[in-house]
Amino acid sequence: MKNPKIIKLKKITSSNGKLIILEKSKKIDLNYKRFFTIFSNKKSIRGNHAHKKCYQILICLNGKIEVNCELKNKKKFTFILNKPDQALIIYPMTWCIQKYKKNNSILLVACNELFSESDYIRDYKKFLNHK
Repeated sequence: MKNPKIIKLKKITSSNGKLIILEKSKKIDLNYKRFFTIFSNKKSIRGNHAHKKCYQILICLNGKIEVNCELKNKKKFTFILNKPDQALIIYPMTWCIQKYKKNNSILLVACNELFSESDYIRDYKKFLNHK
């Protein structure tokens, strides 16, 4: 079991804008297979599941999102995502809930697996008992 963690992404600032880079590195050793974005408003709750095999990287492109994570050993973590140059790495078998704190929040998610419903654990008790 690996703890979820925040990493800083490389940011290049110039007079005509900012460039934020997400690339494979020693900190992020994932082969990305899927990206998706979630657009949501204040008080929305998303996630509420774990993945058996899928790793995810969460980046808040706009707004503010609270991410609550829990491992099978009941160790809990809370992260606030509100800067596009910070990324949260979530490892498999981590129960996750995202709480949207501002209107027009946008979450970008990068995954190392294609979508497969069988990879999801959507029942918290089944998550705790999963071998």
